Amino acid sequence: MNCKLGKVIWIIQGLFYTNEVDAYVRLEPLIRRFYPFEIIYRRYYSLLVNWLPQKHVQLLLMNFLIDNLSTDDELNQFVAIALAKIEE
Repeated sequence: MNCKLGKVIWIIQGLFYTNEVDAYVRLEPLIRRFYPFEIIYRRYYSLLVNWLPQKHVQLLLMNFLIDNLSTDDELNQFVAIALAKIEE
């Protein structure tokens, strides 16, 4: 893995563990624009699912699926299943 991607993953994980949902969500546009890599998407969006009860997180994840950002079928399915469980 490229050193720069490793640092981005480290930032994603570190920010997640601060439990600052709003700060974590603000990272999303930067990831979409500057780091459109499957490994980054997998780490970011799979962690984001942990905050699904919050409406703005649900919207972000729905947009992730609607915009068809990822070619990672496993990640897309994971996010879709998590969203479906919230709606039940």
